[in-house]
Amino acid sequence: TENNNLIKIKNFSKRVGICESFSRSIELCKGEFIIIFGDDDIPAPFLVETILNEIELNANVGLFHFNRLVASDINFTQMQKMRVEQFDFSSTHLNYELSDFIEKYTISPGFISAMVFKRESWSRGDFIDNKKHYGYDFLSRIYAGISKLQDLDCMYISYPLVLQRMVKNREWNDTWPKYWLIGVPNLLSTLDKENISVDAIKTWDNELNKSWKKFVYILLWASSYRNKFKPLIKEIKSYQKGFLRKILVSLIINFCPKFVFSQIRKYLYN
Repeated sequence: TENNNLIKIKNFSKRVGICESFSRSIELCKGEFIIIFGDDDIPAPFLVETILNEIELNANVGLFHFNRLVASDINFTQMQKMRVEQFDFSSTHLNYELSDFIEKYTISPGFISAMVFKRESWSRGDFIDNKKHYGYDFLSRIYAGISKLQDLDCMYISYPLVLQRMVKNREWNDTWPKYWLIGVPNLLSTLDKENISVDAIKTWDNELNKSWKKFVYILLWASSYRNKFKPLIKEIKSYQKGFLRKILVSLIINFCPKFVFSQIRKYLYN
């Protein structure tokens, strides 16, 4: 790095939350566009060249989101069950106004390695109250900032430009159910209230939270950290429609044996 003024290394000793971590990194950036690339993700060949070319060709775009490959880790050198995340190949490039983009892709750009955004959107988005957008507070700030930049579209690129590694154990394993069951619907609800999106919360009911299989799996996940999630039951239930879903929230988190989830995870990662 001593011979390359394009590269800077900054070590932070203080551990902070996701949004604050991104914020202090973004403050060090000087470029017009930013990508925050996860340290365990794998870029496609010519990722940077491709992004720079898209920026040059699309002056009216403030946020780029691209497709990705996803695979489960076996060990440090091997992966399995590789798949494409999104199957919308109607075009290689799809332009959207911000509201339409949010309703279509919602939290998908929350996988940060697959998003490039205008640096100005970060500073312009600090007005939004994102304290309860758990795990996605950074994304709501970017969306809010894009809404303040005049006449900027969002673009989805359908060919994969990054490989996401699905790892069994993460530092935020004990928090993920909170991100999904509370943070996501809070985010979409706030965007609607701020008129950044029109009816994004419907996407929660009709798509994101539609699968019973995923719903029960995440509740089982929460049950394995029972003491942490029992105080959140009321808030979790507020975003569930129907008596059965609401009663399952209480029953599974309060009474399901913890070993059930650990056995399911063991099976899935074997």
